[in-house]
Amino acid sequence: MRIYGFFRGFPGLGRVVSGISILSMLKDMGHEIKAYSYLQGVQALKEHSIDFLLEKQPTKNQVMAIGINPICEVAGEIISKICRDKPDMVIVDGEPLFISTLAMVYPRRKIISLLNPADLYNPALPVSTIKFYHSHYLAAGSAIVHGVDRDSIVLPDEDHKCEILRTNTILRRDIIDAKLSEGKEIVSILGGGSSNSSDNFWDSTITMGKQVIDVAKYLHSEQFVIYCNDSRVEAKLSEYMNSDNVRIVSEYTLPHVMYSTAKIVISRAGRNTISEILYLKLPAILMSSCGDFRSSEQEKNIDQACAFRGGRFLKLENREDGKALVEKIKTAIAAADNGLLFVPGNKDAIDFVLNKAEN
Repeated sequence: MRIYGFFRGFPGLGRVVSGISILSMLKDMGHEIKAYSYLQGVQALKEHSIDFLLEKQPTKNQVMAIGINPICEVAGEIISKICRDKPDMVIVDGEPLFISTLAMVYPRRKIISLLNPADLYNPALPVSTIKFYHSHYLAAGSAIVHGVDRDSIVLPDEDHKCEILRTNTILRRDIIDAKLSEGKEIVSILGGGSSNSSDNFWDSTITMGKQVIDVAKYLHSEQFVIYCNDSRVEAKLSEYMNSDNVRIVSEYTLPHVMYSTAKIVISRAGRNTISEILYLKLPAILMSSCGDFRSSEQEKNIDQACAFRGGRFLKLENREDGKALVEKIKTAIAAADNGLLFVPGNKDAIDFVLNKAEN
């Protein structure tokens, strides 16, 4: 079968990695796979040897806060190619207007929305915004909604005639195949980058990075690594560097490399990163974005993760200082693992996609 993907490439890789995981597994099963992404998503496609649906990239003016302009030249060429090639299924993540536009000219039963739970339910957003997302994301014939806890996913009340699968987070294959060595470093993952992000996202990213740099002063014998996936974030954080036991990495880094030597992870509380840490059974200190619509979503992620792995997962409040972080790092590392296994939603998602394509 022929299956295409379209994944929004900002502000981080959250809208790209799960789609790549699905396509990579389908490719190994012998299906014909192509995908499109832009900004930070381009390198991720290349790293996983996914054939490009289109090489051309959108201009800055063709990218909006909610994805690519669906009537710009690049989007038009992609939609035309889909209509010509007639793939059995098109999987789209993070592009509400592209989904609804594609559904006008291509059978909606052949379109799958890949969704974050907050795409369908985020009480921090105005009702009009929630209704907007419902209308456009669920213009697809079916949807896969995946998150930290499948049982807590809230579905819309109204009937959009879109069949929805709820499952746990779809993890990157690199994570499922990862082999961890003995933990030697305190690893901080700030979450994506800052391309096309809000000022609040940028500010909270810098604040989190500064907290990690600050705590390194109290733990002189430990080695710290900060992964930020953004050269501008690296440049800003470098202004605050005052210790030789901190290293900042701005290049795209494969996940198994980030986690391979971690004894504990200090992370922004995005769905993908939390789910990866749960699966790998690493201890973690979690921080939410502050001051934008993501904070409500990430607070919920933290609550779910701490409930799943109490003691090993702790929350750092935005107002807490380096000394508080030191104590939480020591507590999380010392806590016993409760042995619970986080089961990713990969198999559910693959079965769902193939069933839809075959029917």
